[in-house]
Amino acid sequence: DAALTSAAAGDGSKIRAMYDGFYYQDAGFEDLRNTFEASVAISCVDDADRTPVGDLAQVAPRLHTFFAPDQLCARWPARASETSALVSDGGTPTLIIGATKDPASPFAGVLATARESGNARLITVEGNRHTSYLGVDCVTHLVDAYLIDLTDPGDTMCPAGSTISE
Repeated sequence: DAALTSAAAGDGSKIRAMYDGFYYQDAGFEDLRNTFEASVAISCVDDADRTPVGDLAQVAPRLHTFFAPDQLCARWPARASETSALVSDGGTPTLIIGATKDPASPFAGVLATARESGNARLITVEGNRHTSYLGVDCVTHLVDAYLIDLTDPGDTMCPAGSTISE
């Protein structure tokens, strides 16, 4: 409320501070400052199914085209990348981590990736996180043990309420 009240009075500094924090503009986050741009580029190159700009109003009539997810990619100049099947040589298992309610990476896709890889270990985090390594202690311990000690975690569930250290 304070940020909006200040903005209505002509002082946008609190809103700017919120933006800076969200988009990593604060000191110490210099390497992450293009996170939004990178996310757009990756998403657009990954997704070949783009809705033409002219069709956005029909597809999402109540959503202003600025906010339509396809709007960013509809004008993206590069073509989407070709996808290829995941192939495992049967050697070292791939470690995949996914949260059941991740707002950015749907869990159905995580499950499909684990299944298609043919040789994966899935660490499932119950909850709505997007990243879990170095954030959820259960995940951090399992990943560290796998990478450092070569301890296979199998398919493991880190329950909701697991210790979070951020």
